[in-house]
Amino acid sequence: MPTDIQDLEADLLYLRKGAGVTPERVNAAGVLRLVLGGQDLSYADVRERLVSAIRSLHEADAELLMDVFALSPDTGRMGLLRERRAYYGDKVGRKAETVAAREKQAVVNLRNQLLTGWYPASPLGVRVPELHNGIVNESVRITTVVADGYWQETREHYRFLALFDEADYLRISSSFPGRPVPEPPFTVRTRRLNDSWNHDFHHAGPMRRGHLYDLRYKLVPDPDYGHPGRLRETSRAFHERTLTAIFETVFLGARPRTVWSFNRLSFLERPGTPTTNNQLDLKGGSTVTTQYHDLYGGLFSGMGWEWE
Repeated sequence: MPTDIQDLEADLLYLRKGAGVTPERVNAAGVLRLVLGGQDLSYADVRERLVSAIRSLHEADAELLMDVFALSPDTGRMGLLRERRAYYGDKVGRKAETVAAREKQAVVNLRNQLLTGWYPASPLGVRVPELHNGIVNESVRITTVVADGYWQETREHYRFLALFDEADYLRISSSFPGRPVPEPPFTVRTRRLNDSWNHDFHHAGPMRRGHLYDLRYKLVPDPDYGHPGRLRETSRAFHERTLTAIFETVFLGARPRTVWSFNRLSFLERPGTPTTNNQLDLKGGSTVTTQYHDLYGGLFSGMGWEWE
């Protein structure tokens, strides 16, 4: 199920309406359930994690959202959103219209908190750093073209949410020999460090917290970078939380004997080995695709293959 940051926000806005947080509404909020730990999570666990995320916000946002979501003791039996807005407005001396306007920003703040995992009951094993150059990747798509076993180009698309203010560039480090060619509004400055490269993708203007950005570029062969030889895999290590990652490989000419997916392997373990459970189908043509959800922590995911 593809995960979209705007869909997560829509789930939260939906969850406030009517009677607020109920088992029926939680079951319909698929993206929220996924971000909170998975589709098999019980209603009690979803509620506990949602409350934990809300209470980790600034006090005014937390109190407002606990009331409008019908999670506070005093609003839990109010069946209408307008009743809960009026109740909160009476407490703080504001009209219901003012409360509704404040809700929108409070929901955005909650969305960001859920994505970073920076709250006590978070399902993330590793908290995503939020203060210094943090991002959340809504989606990543990596398409690699191979001809008779040899790399031709790689097309990459990162759609990310900025969790910082006024950063000039996004850095992607790589040990793969390819020269990046970005699409506007990004430009790139590359610095080589021994057998690796730091690609600093500069935006046309300072990036802003809470905004979504699309970074698209191609990696192309360049004599100054060297050549990887015959490829056996395509993979990435995601240090920032990545909600959806899609790997696609196009095999022109000779096709490998076996293709398989691998997920969360160390640098030395990758690309793993084929098993009955992880093999990918090559029968349908020259393109093979695999998809992952909720990657983070710096381990490698992708696909590997064997030649005849």
